[in-house]
Amino acid sequence: MKDILVLGIGNEYLSDDGIGPKITMDLKNSELNQYADFDTCYISGLDLLQLIEGYKTLLVIDATVHPDSNPGEVCIFKNVDEAKSLHLDNFHDISFKNCLKLGIEAGLNIPEDVCVISIGIIEDKLFSKELSKPLKLKYKEIFSEIQSFINQKIIKFDSIAV
Repeated sequence: MKDILVLGIGNEYLSDDGIGPKITMDLKNSELNQYADFDTCYISGLDLLQLIEGYKTLLVIDATVHPDSNPGEVCIFKNVDEAKSLHLDNFHDISFKNCLKLGIEAGLNIPEDVCVISIGIIEDKLFSKELSKPLKLKYKEIFSEIQSFINQKIIKFDSIAV
């Protein structure tokens, strides 16, 4: 197990909602896989604890349908309290912030460095494995921006760890 986990959240069968897992799997197939672990899920809440336990750094990639975000816009939240994400906070389950807090209180080894990478989407309820046209057109740009951010996290992490 590596010290960094990149976790893509979303449902790959719900059009744009699957962008988090798609980017994560494409990153896993890049040179970054030697520096970080990559996983995907479509769950949130307490179920995340078993996936993230033991890592020092957690980078979550998720979609958002938010009036302040444009389709394909990448927002990086280094403060979990400010993160806007489709799956991390929903009224059916515990919030991501409270999930992390509960994990710490339970004595689990929860990541200290958590970033949420949120991607503005259009469609999250259409059954399709295809991204919407605007996201398809911007996919390389979105991927490159996220890959660059993760590269910087790895470089920073390696320089601290040495």
